[in-house]
Amino acid sequence: MGTYDTRGGTPRHDPMFDVDYDGTDALEAIFQEIEAERIRQDGKWGTEVDDIENTPWMWAAYIGLYATKWMVGTFMPLDRTVTDAFRAAMVKVASIAVAAIQSVDRQRAANGTTFYES
Repeated sequence: MGTYDTRGGTPRHDPMFDVDYDGTDALEAIFQEIEAERIRQDGKWGTEVDDIENTPWMWAAYIGLYATKWMVGTFMPLDRTVTDAFRAAMVKVASIAVAAIQSVDRQRAANGTTFYES
């Protein structure tokens, strides 16, 4: 219990991580973290580009980039900071996957199709 969050480069205690990891509180905390990342992404980039430029291949490339970015220069056994970077990357991966799903759903709701479907 009581993990330290190192987002932003400075270790700090984050009460969000003070959850019991054998129950739904842990899963809810993870979903809240993914949602917070989605809000940050939308605030930074908006959704317009998602719906007019990002194809399924581009979404998969973004996910692949963030899924592996943390690995550069790492060797076993991993330092805790590397595992923290891995965890942060997985939150971004999940958030990007959610963004891709949201883009498909928005496009189909507005137009009946996506811009890349025939």
